Amino acid sequence: MCKERELREKRQRKMTALSEQFGFQRELVLSSFRRQVRGVQEAYQEAEAMINRLVAWAKQRESAKQTKDALVLPQEWLLLRGPVGTGKTHLAMSIANACIDVGLVALFATVPDLLDYLRATYGPESDVTYDALFMQLRDAEVLVLDDLGTQRSSPWADEKVFQLINYRYNFGWPTVITINKKAWTYLDERIRSRLQDAGLVLAVDMDDAQDYRPRQGKNVRRRSSSAESAVSSEQ
Repeated sequence: MCKERELREKRQRKMTALSEQFGFQRELVLSSFRRQVRGVQEAYQEAEAMINRLVAWAKQRESAKQTKDALVLPQEWLLLRGPVGTGKTHLAMSIANACIDVGLVALFATVPDLLDYLRATYGPESDVTYDALFMQLRDAEVLVLDDLGTQRSSPWADEKVFQLINYRYNFGWPTVITINKKAWTYLDERIRSRLQDAGLVLAVDMDDAQDYRPRQGKNVRRRSSSAESAVSSEQ
């Protein structure tokens, strides 16, 4: 049992290192999400519910090992669809981080960057093969695909994204996808069809949410803290 856990932890370290190349942040958690902002409450609640179910399953897996019972990954898909700057990425990373914390092997990837990374594996200087990388993506216990649909469309790119999504769709493995509302219309129709499967995918539209960046910005707390420190030093 300990050996299996060690192998899973080693696999997760590799996944986390790969995720960080796509901008993954371990410090982004659900408790730091601004859920009081208009239009994000449902997305927050569904992200929290997905976390709770996956965490419960991970704990059941640990218990089942004592009796050697096999547990199948729960069929959990969450699609967050809405305007730019509404916190979709924060929620998606929060799910990945919560899964990592309980021993689930999770991978986060921004789709345009992921495709660039996949292309690079064909180069002679790449230290990883395309097949090895693609297998890591498709077989992650929890996969988060951020900014789907913003990649530059081409027959190669469309086919790779479809292969990845279709593989996980066929098994129903836990997957989180964020997409901008405008990008939805440009998706390959095969992908759009699978993401509309109400029997697997829980889709949350964040139409009423607004871009927080013009109003608050990413570093608003940092600036506030700096200003308070400056006032304190003057007194």
